[in-house]
Order: sequence, then structure tokens, then C-alpha cells
Amino acid sequence: MESVYTGGSKLWIRFKNGEGKWTQSTTPYRVGDEHEARALLETVETKIRAGEVLSAAELGPITVARYAKGWSERRKIAGVADWKNDKARLRLHALPMIGRLKLREVRARHLKDLFLSLRTTTELAPSTIRNVYGVLAALFREAAVDDLIDRNPCILTKAELGELTYKDPVAQAESRYEREELCGLVFDPQLPAENHLVYALGGLAGLRLGEIAALRFDDLDFTREPLGRMTISRSHDRKTTKTRRVRYTPIHPVLADLLQAWQHTGWASVFGHAPDPDSLILPRPPGKRVRTGAMHSKSTLGKQALRDLETLGIRKPAHPIHDLRATFISLCLEDGADDYLLSQVTHTGKSGRAFDAYAKIGWPALCREVAKLQLDKPDPPDVIDLDLDQLSPLQHTPANTPAPVPNTASELATSLATPKEKALENPGLSQWRRRESNPGPRILQRDVYVCSR
Repeated sequence: MESVYTGGSKLWIRFKNGEGKWTQSTTPYRVGDEHEARALLETVETKIRAGEVLSAAELGPITVARYAKGWSERRKIAGVADWKNDKARLRLHALPMIGRLKLREVRARHLKDLFLSLRTTTELAPSTIRNVYGVLAALFREAAVDDLIDRNPCILTKAELGELTYKDPVAQAESRYEREELCGLVFDPQLPAENHLVYALGGLAGLRLGEIAALRFDDLDFTREPLGRMTISRSHDRKTTKTRRVRYTPIHPVLADLLQAWQHTGWASVFGHAPDPDSLILPRPPGKRVRTGAMHSKSTLGKQALRDLETLGIRKPAHPIHDLRATFISLCLEDGADDYLLSQVTHTGKSGRAFDAYAKIGWPALCREVAKLQLDKPDPPDVIDLDLDQLSPLQHTPANTPAPVPNTASELATSLATPKEKALENPGLSQWRRRESNPGPRILQRDVYVCSR
């Protein structure tokens, strides 16, 4: 029978190892610390049942830092999408204050002091503080399940955590681009074609930063009608999206033009060969210390956006890339899109309503809402005529036919449209008419998809 016993002035524990054989080991505790020694014995038994191999160094008190290390590794193995960020939250904000405490001895007052310090001595946003608390709550909940603690100390409320408000309410209220600003990011010839695509995927499809970085050519389906379809199934280097669910997004006509031109000419002009169906649409361009085909990170896309905003003289919003998503939703609503139908394009989270589980919206209805988004036409000098009739989806390119490569990548860094005469029925309105290589607006009974100021 497992037991705690004395050996001189120290306490020993006796237990069955992973092979079912009785063994004993000394503990760091002395007579009088029987409670701690008993807790250690229970921990050893728990680990043995879980099939973990124990070393002599592990037969010590379980601190928060020690438990957090194993907990993070288990989450990594289990495929928890945000395990890396959660590990960083613990390392940067929680463990410096409570990491040395014994797991069993942590009380709510310790956490109260921790979060009071985070609120008063750091510049962390209220949402970040809540995220740190959420990670700690998950950690202690699992410790309770493992029978390593008697009670979960995470019982704090907003009185201790503070109100969940924006760090900068003014900046948050303006966290979107205006229509003219989005038009500049998508069409201005001062920016390269690949940068245009980043802003178009965010501003014309509502993709998150990680979804943009992980998008591949085989996620595009231009054969769907009335608009092409993007399959959003990954984020960054993870195998799933943030919500662990797949969603399908209509490809706005302007975005379809940009994607097709990039697929057939632009990508090859940057990387020197035609892309494979499994190639990233927007890998990092080749350069020093950049692996060929490497995926963009949050940092690289963010820094790129800041440089482009400075180049174009556009104000810098709170979140240069993620605010494109807010811009897409806002402009669609301004142009008459239905908010419920639009939410089926941008979100896949559960609303809690049983009704939504039965709502299966048809593809044409979703396309109609996305196609309502209009952009201002750039000035005529920025416009070139690109014959989209010569472009075809990647999978239909004849074998052994090299992709045409333009002389310079900058040839694609302009708007893909042709200026027309003013509409007779609406003087003052100039328009771009779509080439017939893609359906879309014509099938949706919309001949004009980009209107002038």
C-alpha cells in the first residue's frame, strides 16, 4: 500500500512504479510536513497512471511554474490552437509573480495581488489582462481535475480584474479605413501587386491576418457561380482556423480580378516559376535570411502595412491589418448588405440560438451581399487595360505551357479595369465594366461594380 513514512528526520514515500513494482524515494520534506509529502505521493501516483516517466529531480514540490511547463506541453500535443500564445501569457505576465508558489498553496488573494499589479504597473490592455486570467483559470481547472489542488483559486470578478474596456476608446472607435483609403491600398501603383492583394483579401473578403497568410491557390474556386469561392480552413501554420471551423467566402469581383492576374502572371514574376496548387498565395518574397515560400508572420505583415500607410500618407489605425476586416463589414453594411447574411460570410462562431443551427443560407444569397460592396475608381492615369479573357484558372493551364512573366512586377500594381464613358442614365457616374472571363455582377444583375466619387 502506498504510504508516507519517516527515515531519520526526513519523510519518504513508497509507491508502485510504472512496471507495477514497489519502490521508495526520499522527499525534500521533514517530519512535520506530512501534508506536503502526502500531496507529493498523490502527484507521483497521478503521473504514473498517466504513463509519465519520473526522474529523481521531479520528486520535489510542484510549483506553479513547474506545473505550467508540463501543462503547456500537453496542450501543444493535444493541438490546442492558441497554446503558444497562452504559454507566452503565463511566462510574461503570471509566472514572474506566482511561478515560485507551490501549486497547492495558491489562493485567490495571490491572484488578486497579481492582477492589481498588472492593472496598475503595466500598460496592458484590459482584454489582455482578461486573457491572462483565462489562461490561469484553465490551468488551475486542470490541476483540480488532476487532484493536485483542493480548490480552484480563480474566483475573481470584474471588481478585481477591472472593466473590460478598450485601451484607447478613441482609436478603437476609428479602427477602420475609409472607402478612399481602402481604394488607395488596393489600387495605388506606388505599392507592389502582392501588397495590393493583402489589403484586398482583408478589405474585400474580411479575412483575418492569419487566414491571409495561410491561403493557398487550391483554396480558390473560380468556377462557382455567381461568384467564385474561397475556402478558409487554416490560420498561420495551424491546421485549423481560429474558431476551428471551415467557412466559405464569396470572391468579390474586384478581388477576383486581382487574384487571377496574380495567379497567372504576378506570382511567377516575383518567384521565377509558376505556382503549384498547394503554393501559398502570398508567401514572403525571396530575400536575405528568408526561406523560399516562407509564410508571412503577424510581425512581417504588420510592418509592411505600416510602411505602405506611410508611403500613401494614410493615417495609421489601431490595427493596420485586422482593421481591414472591420472595414469590409462596415462598407458592406453602408452599401446595403444584410447584417445577418453578411455574418455568415465573416464568422462561424456559435451564436447560442437554436434557430441558427437550422439556417442554411444558399450560396447566391451570400454572393449578393458581398457584391454590394463598391469602391471609388482611381484617377485615369492609374488605370491600365488588362485583357482578362486571356486568363484562366490555374488548373486549366495547358501542360508544359510556361506562365507569362511581365517585364516588371510593377505592371500589376495598378487597378485592373478600363475607364468607360459616363452612364447616360446617370450623368456624373463613371464606371468600370467587368470582362466576361468571370461571371458575378452581370449574373447578379449588376453591370457596374465600382462607382466613382
